[in-house]
Amino acid sequence: MTPPEEESALRNWLVDYLVTNIGCSPEDIDLDAAMKDLGVGSRDAVVLCGELSELVDRPVSPIEFWQHPSINAMARFLTGAEPEVAADSGDSVVRSDEPIAVVGMGCRLPGGVDGPEALWRLLGEGRCAVGEVPAERWGWFDDGSPESAAALAGTTRFGAFLDDIEGFDAEFF
Repeated sequence: MTPPEEESALRNWLVDYLVTNIGCSPEDIDLDAAMKDLGVGSRDAVVLCGELSELVDRPVSPIEFWQHPSINAMARFLTGAEPEVAADSGDSVVRSDEPIAVVGMGCRLPGGVDGPEALWRLLGEGRCAVGEVPAERWGWFDDGSPESAAALAGTTRFGAFLDDIEGFDAEFF
């Protein structure tokens, strides 16, 4: 196959994949739209990258998926048809002997850690961030059926959980 034929075949494969696995309608698929806007989430991207890796016979990482977010961009990238980006030939030189300043830092971790000071307190006090699953988190999995009750009964009840899960921006990751 020639590169344009390979790119077209890969584009068709990606459309078929989205229709079959994500539930997109073929008519609604814009080849230049970000696949996340077509319903591909983080987990879907990982699975899709695994499938693509087998198809093109080389590893395709989720990072590459997010760097080439549309069907057209991914097809061009995987077939080598993507235009080369000129390297930055700027005159700026990074000097390793110059001081740097950290002007801000933040973190949000299990155990009620909402910043660097809270992290140091947790570590200094030797506390454990593992606790019982918050009650409100089970609702997503419990549809009231005997099957889900049986599955939940065999599920671990402990883990390390963020407070205020609604404040977590999963789409960012």
